[in-house]
Amino acid sequence: MTPPKDALLLIDGHAVLYRAFHALPPLQTKDGLQTNAIYGFITTLLKAIEEVKPKYCAVAFDLSGKTFRHDAFEGYKASRKETPDGLKTQIPYAYKVAQALNIPIFTKETFEADDIIGTLAKQANAQGIPVVIVTGDKDSFQLVNDLTFVYTMKRSITDTMLYDAAGVKERMGVHPSQVVDYKALAGDTSDEIPGITGIGDKTAINLLEFAGSLDALYELLKTNKDVPVTPRIREKLLEGEKIAYQSQSLATIHRDVPITLELKACDIADYDPQKVSDLFNALEFYSLIKRLPKAHALEVVTTQNERDWTYRTLVSEAGISAVVLELQKAEALTVDTETDGVDGPIIGISLAGQESLGYYIPLIPEHGATLSKEKIATLLKKLLEDTNVAKVGHNIKYDMCSLEQLGINLSPIGFDTMVAAYILHAHLRTFDFDTVCQREFGYTPISFTDVAGSKKKDATLVTAPADKVAEYAAEDAILTHRLYLHYAKQLQKEKHLKTVAETIDFPLIPVLKAMEQHGVCLDINQLKVLEEKLEKEIETIRTTIESYANGPININSPAQLQKLLFEDLKLDKAGMKATQTGISTAASELEKLQGMHPVIDDIMRYRELTKLQSTYVKTLPELVDTDGRLHTSFSITTAATGRLSSSDPNLQNIPIRSELGNEIRKAFVAPKGYDLVSLDYSQMELRIIAHLSQDPTLLQVYKDGRDIHDEVSKQLGVDRRAAKAINFGIIYGLSAFGLAQGLKIEQKVAKQYIDAYFATYKGVADYLAKTKQEIRDKGYVETIFGRRREIPEIKAANAMVRAAAERMAINAPAQGTEADIIKLAMIQVHDWIEHTYQGAKDRPYLVLQVHDSLLLESPESETERVAAKVKELMEHAYELDIPLTVDCAVGKNWGELEKQQTA
Repeated sequence: MTPPKDALLLIDGHAVLYRAFHALPPLQTKDGLQTNAIYGFITTLLKAIEEVKPKYCAVAFDLSGKTFRHDAFEGYKASRKETPDGLKTQIPYAYKVAQALNIPIFTKETFEADDIIGTLAKQANAQGIPVVIVTGDKDSFQLVNDLTFVYTMKRSITDTMLYDAAGVKERMGVHPSQVVDYKALAGDTSDEIPGITGIGDKTAINLLEFAGSLDALYELLKTNKDVPVTPRIREKLLEGEKIAYQSQSLATIHRDVPITLELKACDIADYDPQKVSDLFNALEFYSLIKRLPKAHALEVVTTQNERDWTYRTLVSEAGISAVVLELQKAEALTVDTETDGVDGPIIGISLAGQESLGYYIPLIPEHGATLSKEKIATLLKKLLEDTNVAKVGHNIKYDMCSLEQLGINLSPIGFDTMVAAYILHAHLRTFDFDTVCQREFGYTPISFTDVAGSKKKDATLVTAPADKVAEYAAEDAILTHRLYLHYAKQLQKEKHLKTVAETIDFPLIPVLKAMEQHGVCLDINQLKVLEEKLEKEIETIRTTIESYANGPININSPAQLQKLLFEDLKLDKAGMKATQTGISTAASELEKLQGMHPVIDDIMRYRELTKLQSTYVKTLPELVDTDGRLHTSFSITTAATGRLSSSDPNLQNIPIRSELGNEIRKAFVAPKGYDLVSLDYSQMELRIIAHLSQDPTLLQVYKDGRDIHDEVSKQLGVDRRAAKAINFGIIYGLSAFGLAQGLKIEQKVAKQYIDAYFATYKGVADYLAKTKQEIRDKGYVETIFGRRREIPEIKAANAMVRAAAERMAINAPAQGTEADIIKLAMIQVHDWIEHTYQGAKDRPYLVLQVHDSLLLESPESETERVAAKVKELMEHAYELDIPLTVDCAVGKNWGELEKQQTA
């Protein structure tokens, strides 16, 4: 429904905080303050403001202590658990947020927030002001009328809905005026309102639909009129009359609390943005600053009135030359480039060698350039390629690619502030320039939108005012230089993380750039043939499924699948998860139905085929560049574990062990005269676990060159597939329940396997226990190299969330170490290729990295040499207490590789 205009937004503070606390993981600031509830409170408030666009706003909070309802009924909320400590510490910050936004706060002893909200709504309605109540529960549904609406969260804090009277009827089955009578009959377990024993939701709804109200119902019962209930229910209703009316009283929101609404004080635009920005920065909610509503006479929220830096625009040869001489003396040079759209032509370069002075060099006449791009490139080339001046940037890989348009090889790469932010705070997940500046300095940089006037994809800086572009670009360089100084100081204190930055992640940047630019060849015809084959099979499966449905069916519709499975075919629903729209048809749930009917396998196969068709078979050809190659993007800063990620397109998720995945891989081919060489670490994570745990039995298995899956198979009397599941399941922190599900065995049998495993490999059991204790004590775990994985979820109130955090902690050191080792290998392989084949026309190339494997292109004449050398480099990238082994395979396409024995 459309929100009412110029409404009063009334926030139920505690209800929103409570819902957010239990819905979100336990976010933390750098100082350890838990902030999930307050983050959810602010997010909900801002979302409501964005969607409702109210004119006024107020917030109500519960006070500690008893209310008049406790006096009226001793059992009211009697069993409700005490507020968790993690939530208690956050409540004062909700007050601070309201105060900073100048939102009036209402509380009243002996009354609850619901009563305050009901009173304020009544007073607003009397003045003709519509009201929207923001809450996390359904108590306020009774207040809904022509001028009052309820905005509430459903399954999560972002899943919201605005209810009018019709919406309440659809959600609860009763009209707003009947809500308290409904609770009088059925009770309310959340508030421990008793209701009448034996009267459930459906019966209560039917009774009120028949009688209209509680009073009318009892009048009919007492005058022996026909009421559509069994004699037993009739007896319960008559016996429970007193408790029904007591429950009705407890459920009724009082609307005469002695408080007064002053609308002028509730003006939503009457606040100081500076105060709010300061508070949000202190809470590390940097991204939320941009979502604040406009304050009176203020268009932009900023954290300081005057910038403490200066910049110069350079357009003459003399000016550029003088600055080049000056910047050659800098210890580090920060570089930032501006392009006309993503990956578009370069239009400007900004430079900074100190934290308070920046330079902008426009490359196009529209921004004042008087020299050609070629001339400017000549003037800058020596500086930007000077090996004595370390280069700094934020996502500097992008700037390296941009400058190559001018024939400039930006080097050496000394520091990337985006990567440094990730190394120091990987759990924070977001490392874009604006967010990092807000996080570290409490400052919101000039945005692209501020300058270009739009955030659309086709927005451009070319037509923006030259002075605005110069200021925007120079600020980027200056702030990046400040981030460099700031993070360098932090890394100096964290020696292990400094080593990770300087020996792994920073040196990897040029390697990834080279891989992205070279790309990988794709045989489009192979995919077209596969597309036709899949289309036929998909159509056959669709026809088969429709034969079970006796007509056309949208297989992608959960509602239509529910009808087919549970109404038409009458499959057993026992043990299936329910959603708000019926029984879940998610893949994990459908697996429970396998074997009951052939349609289950058909549906799962249909989903597999259509996903591969849309994700890869149809999509990849559209992404091929004019050179006939796919150019994926590799990111260092996406995965908290330290692993690289691939995007646009993601080439790391093509199924490995499926026939169709292999068919897709066949489309990745070697160019004419070349081979594809694949090198894959064998059981790398298990070897790392052996090293970390120092389990003598496990170490000896690998020292002897035996296969751990075969060993566990013999020890436990299971087949190799099950042994493999047990080995990897244990390092992923898999429980007996999870293992039982994966192997489709009884849970007690799975527990016996795990116990037997730990009896043989006691060192592994001790290591896992130690890791769990470490994450509980420190809040983080580390790789062999000192890369840190913080897991704040370990402090969650929810036991399932804490258990998931323990599983992450168990896997993080092994997976992170694996990622670090293969990164080291990539750097060494890249350096070897560059040194050995410098200037050669036919040379090998690194083209892809997929977790624990590398894919290279090699000239056919060099394949044997390349395979042997890369295998050697990978196996000795880092020396564990046991040998790393690498399997090698060669072929003309990625899907048909033959294993090779290398010297």
